[in-house]
Amino acid sequence: MKSISEIVKKDSFISLAKEAWFEQEIKKSVFIAHAKPVKSVEEAEAFIADEWNKYKDATHIVYAWSVGKELGNIQQRFSDNGEPQGTSGPPVFDVLDKNSIHDAIITVTRYYGGTLLGTGGLVKAYGSSASGVVKNARLVQLVPGIELVVNMPYSFNDTFNYRLDLLSNQVNVLDRQYTSSVFVKCIVDLSFYNEFIDLVNEISSRTAEIEIRDNTYQAKPIDYLEEE
Repeated sequence: MKSISEIVKKDSFISLAKEAWFEQEIKKSVFIAHAKPVKSVEEAEAFIADEWNKYKDATHIVYAWSVGKELGNIQQRFSDNGEPQGTSGPPVFDVLDKNSIHDAIITVTRYYGGTLLGTGGLVKAYGSSASGVVKNARLVQLVPGIELVVNMPYSFNDTFNYRLDLLSNQVNVLDRQYTSSVFVKCIVDLSFYNEFIDLVNEISSRTAEIEIRDNTYQAKPIDYLEEE
């Protein structure tokens, strides 16, 4: 069993809630944006390879990613993929950067429609595509937490459940099992950990057993931030 001193404290950060797509047509060019949470360079590169397999006849597949935040080794990259320098990769990356989004990738696939958009037009098209797909993916704040299991005598069950319902913003209940005791598996915000332990001890008159399992993150929805 791990102790709290073995739990590495991590900073909270912003990422994508889910995989998402966004498509728009500008002067007959079609822009298909695709975004997904990823954690490593390998995941990002595999994602880009999959896009090329899917859109083999695309004119360009521009990308930007920022990975390694959760793993403690941030790496970032973007590519214009043949578009005029600075007109596509940077505006896509700016959407990640301005919103402090990590552990995520955005690709924007373009099918050329025969009409030149110009430098400013390309920047706007790629930037708005990236913004559109992030809006569809939604943003979450990943808050460091501790996964643990509480084993409490059944006689305290009603009081414990009532208090847990009031603490849904700080405590995410993953599982409940009932025998002669109550087993509750949950994730507690790291910032609320000490208060939670005090609460469990108070409710159970210090008869509850608490097993710390691991450190993790809780995803908390937030509003979309900066436009492109």
